Amino acid sequence: MRTHPYLFIALFSALFATGANANEALWRDCVDLPNASNLEVADCLADKVKAEEATLTALMNEQLTSAREVDASTREHEPDSIFAVQEAKLKASHAAFEAYTKADCDRVYYSYTGGSGANTANLICQLEHLHERIRLLKAEIQ
Repeated sequence: MRTHPYLFIALFSALFATGANANEALWRDCVDLPNASNLEVADCLADKVKAEEATLTALMNEQLTSAREVDASTREHEPDSIFAVQEAKLKASHAAFEAYTKADCDRVYYSYTGGSGANTANLICQLEHLHERIRLLKAEIQ
């Protein structure tokens, strides 16, 4: 049995009281696949989640490289390693981000009470959290 992808959009959008979803462009093409099964939509979304995770990892590595460079250039003036502090804080904030994302997206999943849109909604939730985390980290670099 196939469920129309627009049902997922309507149900997922209902979870947001703010109205139009600003990140809809992140996932719209997956749910708009013509005649796509739930599995095909989920596979498309999972690929997007993996791509965002790779972007986030690269961005975190970029921040650590930058911290290493600052650390090397200020070592004689600063008693504490800037890199060590930055690395610890970045890892701690990332662990908190992952825990929050899991809890929030699990909440979204279970709000569907096992319905066929649960996995799609969970993946969209993950994608949106990853995108926001990336946006915030990029803003720190600029």
